[in-house]
Amino acid sequence: MGRPRVKKAKTLRQGNNKSGLPDATVSEIPVTRKYNPSLPPEIVAMIVGDVVDEFDEGQESEEARQLCILARSSRQLQAEAERRLYQSVEFMVGEINAQKLAAILRSRTAGYVRTLMIGNYGAVRRRGRTASRAVSALPFSLMTGLRSLYLSIDHDIKLFITTDLDPEVFLLLDRDLPPNILRRFVCSLPLLPSFLQFLKRQTSIEFISSNFTFADTTAPDVVLSHATHPNLTEIQSLQLDRNVLSIMDHTRIQKLRIFGSFHLPQNWASYAANLVRLDAMTWPMDLQTLSKVVRCSPQLQVLIFAILPGLEQEPAPLIFDLLGSLKKLKVCALVSVLTGQIPRAMLKGCYKCEALESFVFVTKIAGYEMASKGIEPKTGVCDNDWIFARYDDFDLLEWALEQDDRITKICD
Repeated sequence: MGRPRVKKAKTLRQGNNKSGLPDATVSEIPVTRKYNPSLPPEIVAMIVGDVVDEFDEGQESEEARQLCILARSSRQLQAEAERRLYQSVEFMVGEINAQKLAAILRSRTAGYVRTLMIGNYGAVRRRGRTASRAVSALPFSLMTGLRSLYLSIDHDIKLFITTDLDPEVFLLLDRDLPPNILRRFVCSLPLLPSFLQFLKRQTSIEFISSNFTFADTTAPDVVLSHATHPNLTEIQSLQLDRNVLSIMDHTRIQKLRIFGSFHLPQNWASYAANLVRLDAMTWPMDLQTLSKVVRCSPQLQVLIFAILPGLEQEPAPLIFDLLGSLKKLKVCALVSVLTGQIPRAMLKGCYKCEALESFVFVTKIAGYEMASKGIEPKTGVCDNDWIFARYDDFDLLEWALEQDDRITKICD
């Protein structure tokens, strides 16, 4: 075979150049690999951050798509883009995307995960379902940065009347999840207390939201104490049952939210002395129950409760006589079956709560809020001391979640 055509042409040009000067078409600069200096991590973070900041709330899908583009476009941007992309992930059991997500988590991104949401979980997996789309495909042992874990129910099954809940995810968490990393655990599934064994190794846990549907079992198997779990200060549950009380008995719970039945035990004071926020928005209280709540929880700063029909009117001053003894009460919401505005008796009653910053009266059709103008001492004239607002289709739960910012931290 002859020499390459390009090389031959180059030799002929050089041979025909009688002037002795280098040919203009021939470069004397040696061919070297292009130098591509690495950017400092701070600069990389700024570049990716500027791109992400362009998106507003509600544009999560567009933001994720842009992060994917950045991760594919540059090796220098890949790690930072993936770190942001996989901070919060949703694993839907049984779906094709679950298989893809598990694969990339195992390969390199599991350490980035801070919030993991597992959906479509429920009954024991039937034979024939692919394991690559099940919770066993998740690399829990590599999730060293996991802070929040959410489990939601498979809505196609009737778990509330069966006992076939698959314990697999809880066994995996107990075996594989690194200790002392988890801070929030939220589960809407009906759990046996024994399923929470994995929390014994999570001494950093701060918040537990669980549904102990099987309340007629033997004594709870899990005991979380203040000595081993000093950061556990908040519980959320469907009902105030023996399982919740067992946790409260050994820890110093400061925030309690109950969505269903709220029956106080006789020794409620031994559980509630540290409460700074109590939310029982769906269970109507009579004056006797409210009196017990106030007496047993003198540190309350946020109180949300429902009242029995009729207590909004003539007995209203009695309600505020009780609430007035809570010297640190800043926020109070009262849920009523009425459809009108705040009764005048309640307007006057708010003055008995010296530290009160916000009072909300929630009816079937609207929420009425009185917000303090911050004038001290108060003049006694409502229009001078309070700002009034009406909110149609008032979302009490969303409002309640925002009130924790008002709580002043209390010392042990």
